[in-house]
Amino acid sequence: MLLRKLRCNLQLLGLSAKDYAAHSFHRGEVSFAFQTGVPIELIKMFGAWHSDAVLLYLTVPLYIRLLKQ
Repeated sequence: MLLRKLRCNLQLLGLSAKDYAAHSFHRGEVSFAFQTGVPIELIKMFGAWHSDAVLLYLTVPLYIRLLKQ
């Protein structure tokens, strides 16, 4: 339902809905779960990942990147 609504709104904005899929949300979903304390093993289980490829989806928030400078 979310994807259907997203595509409808994209079309209303004049954007190509074919460029978006549920996969488009993986980075945000994985990063949010990890930042809220969900263990990476549980994220891997929910996402059906059998490797550490899930780590490629993690984004480090800007405020943390700025702390390391």
